[in-house]
Amino acid sequence: MQAAQTYPLKTAAISAFAPTHANETQDDLKLMGVAKSVCREREIFAEGDSTDIFYKVVSGTVRSLRFLSDGRRQITSFFLPGDIFGVDFGSERGTGAEAVSDAVVIQVRRSAILADPEQSIRLWRRSVGELRRSQ
Repeated sequence: MQAAQTYPLKTAAISAFAPTHANETQDDLKLMGVAKSVCREREIFAEGDSTDIFYKVVSGTVRSLRFLSDGRRQITSFFLPGDIFGVDFGSERGTGAEAVSDAVVIQVRRSAILADPEQSIRLWRRSVGELRRSQ
């Protein structure tokens, strides 16, 4: 098993209030976390888990999903390299996530971002932008 490594990451945040244009100034969300390899079809987190960690896809593809009462699974989103996922606002996750293919994700503690007001605003904007995109 490979040892976890820490990577500083910088990713452009999507504006929550207007479409992204080539000439628009982007906020930067600086993430510091631990890289984790996830094998194809393996769970990253489950519905109902704590929301203290969120993730950024470095390579591979991830899907979020929920299980219906009859056992079927409903896929809610796909995430590709550069996408951030698992940013839930409650204390429990509303969906689970699993790797579609072999993937590498960065795990980021929510408390590390929330301790920095500027970073918190950037994460909020990114989250709202993702919500708009999904609608």
